[in-house]
Parts: sequence; structure tokens; C-alpha cells
Amino acid sequence: MDQALESGGAARLGDFPDTPVRYRGIWWIRVGEYWRAVHDHDQAQFDEDADRYQLAIASVDGLTSVALAHPVSSEQLLEYMARLSLQDLPEQVQVAQGPAAVWGQLEAPVGCEAWAVAWPPGATADWHHHGESLAAFAVMEGELEYTEQRTLTPENPDDEARDLPTVPRLMKAGECLGIAAGRSHLLRNPGDRWALSVHVGWLVHPLSCHDHVPGAILVEDAASQVTV
Repeated sequence: MDQALESGGAARLGDFPDTPVRYRGIWWIRVGEYWRAVHDHDQAQFDEDADRYQLAIASVDGLTSVALAHPVSSEQLLEYMARLSLQDLPEQVQVAQGPAAVWGQLEAPVGCEAWAVAWPPGATADWHHHGESLAAFAVMEGELEYTEQRTLTPENPDDEARDLPTVPRLMKAGECLGIAAGRSHLLRNPGDRWALSVHVGWLVHPLSCHDHVPGAILVEDAASQVTV
């Protein structure tokens, strides 16, 4: 795949590491050291994601300027989420049914964006990260399994860095976690019941966790800016 990208025979969805790649008319995603073709029924969704990404790129520069003028720490993002309750989530997210994940935008701190996501059993946001965006999420109902990719940097600069074994962390209702910028992670609902979560990011990245869940549905909801 690397050779195809270098020669122009394959195209990335966006300008960030481990982005999905379109090759020979099919979308592929990286899973560890290998590339896996996206399921047939999700190919059209990735085409839409590519269009959305290009539109989002056009607006991110302006959002970044706002964010840089209103710096927010990871602790402040966690405090923001601690103030939220289930009643603050869009009703369509609270009562979501069917096979697809559902998400809606929330009021967010200045320079940030926030979303509520309903995860059906088995829904997965495959390996991804949010570039320079500082992020955090909280489980509001049910359980989510969070796995983070960590790399061991050698003391000797001539040695290669190596990935550490990944250990899933089961996040239960009421628990929240900050995610460092550029940190690759995976989120999934491992249970047999729906899960609800809230996500917030500073220095907005064009794609959030829900963008990596194939078939996720957006519900329209008014969202205004609030102060941390």
C-alpha cells in the first residue's frame, strides 16, 4: 500500500496518519501492520466521509484560530463533562434504536466541539487519532472498551521505537478519560446493551471518534458556544 500511495495509485481520505485509503476503487483501513478492505456495505459511507472531510478541512483553520485564542486544558475538558447529565444529551441519542450508532452535537466550550454518541452493541470506532486535538470522553450509560496505542521511545537514538502491548480498559458509566493529542486509540461497545458517551475536543480535528464508526447517523440539534 505504501508503494501505491507514493506512486499516486492510492489516495488518502485525509492528511493524517493511518487515514483510510482508497485503492483500486475500494476503501482500505490499517489494522496493526496490515491493511483490511472495508466491508462492502460501508464503502458508500467512506465516500461520504471523504466529502465531509474536505468540507471540514475548509473550516478547521478558522476554528483553530478561535481555539488558540481560548486555550483549554485536559482538566477543563474533564470538568466540562462532569457537569453534563443524561438530560443534556439530544433526545434522539438518548432513545436511539436500530443497528447504527447515533450522534449529535452538544454545547461546547469556546474553541471546542462536543458530541453525544449512542453505541449499539458491537459498534466500533477502529484505530484512529485526532491529530493535534486535545480530547476527552465520558461514558454516560452502559460500558465502552478503550484501547490506546503506546510507543516506547528508546534511549539510544539509533534504536527503533517499538509499540507496547495494548491493554483494553473497560470504561463504565460515570467514568471519564483525557486523550493526549496524536494518541492512537480504539473504542468499542463490548456489551449486549446500548452505551451512551460524550466526547469533547480542543483544536478541532476534522474527524471525531464517531466518524470512525461505519454507518453512524447524525441527528440535528442546536448547539451554541459556552465558556469553560
